Amino acid sequence: MTNNLLSAFSGYLFSDALFIQDRFNDNLLIMKNLCESLKILARRALDDANDDSCRALYNDILKESDSFLQELESEIEAHKNKGKWE
Repeated sequence: MTNNLLSAFSGYLFSDALFIQDRFNDNLLIMKNLCESLKILARRALDDANDDSCRALYNDILKESDSFLQELESEIEAHKNKGKWE
């Protein structure tokens, strides 16, 4: 199941249709969704980790994902405050 999940995620991540031209708000939402998905994958991988270096890597991914999510939320809020949010 893990390989299928990663394969599906990779296909989604690198899809030509992923980013929408001139739709910056949609792109922010897509990035937010990807970060949330990355956190889910990292949590699952952390449960399966069999050594300290893997656990450290997955914990780093979780922390960085949280940081990116905070930045995305701030940017979304800024767009709303500027009247640029549809």
